[in-house]
Amino acid sequence: MFTRPWSEHSTLHPMLHLLDKVSDALNEKKFTIAIFCDLRKAFDTCDHEILLGKLKRYGVDGPELDWFKSYLSGRRQFISVGGRTKSRLLDIILGVPQGSILGPLLFLIYINDLPLASELLALLFADDTTLMVLDDNLDHLIHKVNTEFRKICEFFRANKLVIHPNKTNFILFTTKNIGGRKIEIFSIIIMKIRTNHLLSTQLIVSLKKVSK
Repeated sequence: MFTRPWSEHSTLHPMLHLLDKVSDALNEKKFTIAIFCDLRKAFDTCDHEILLGKLKRYGVDGPELDWFKSYLSGRRQFISVGGRTKSRLLDIILGVPQGSILGPLLFLIYINDLPLASELLALLFADDTTLMVLDDNLDHLIHKVNTEFRKICEFFRANKLVIHPNKTNFILFTTKNIGGRKIEIFSIIIMKIRTNHLLSTQLIVSLKKVSK
């Protein structure tokens, strides 16, 4: 799935891709739903065994795979309160190092097969995950989103990632004036919004007619 070198990507690419898809759908009089997923402590919950297994499937093996095993293992942490009270050292068995160059890349490898789990279009950049789908029939669209989003949630669960339902939201892009619709995460309704800070850029629904 890696179609372009990492150095050629920026936060602008997924945003432009999203806006391009939305613009085309509006020109074709179609409805578009974009879901902005929030994962709880995404970088801290990557399972090392799952990650190493995916690296192997992508062709990383032998000494190279051993290097990644060494990079991820042997890390320990403790909690300090007031600089005096410390907990005992514990091995870190989950997560990729934050603040490192490899951290975001390893996380992308960890969720790189997310698009295979569902028919929803997935736009991935580090731990920012945006899902979208379009249709010319709103009822069909809502049904498809709820069905396919359940598959996404199952993918997250299988990979020991936890989606935050109260911080996950969606935007319905349309030029038509329609009533309210619901999207659920295992019976928990996620919020419909009119603005979203996608990759630190404010995305605003600005159409002739926007659903209330």
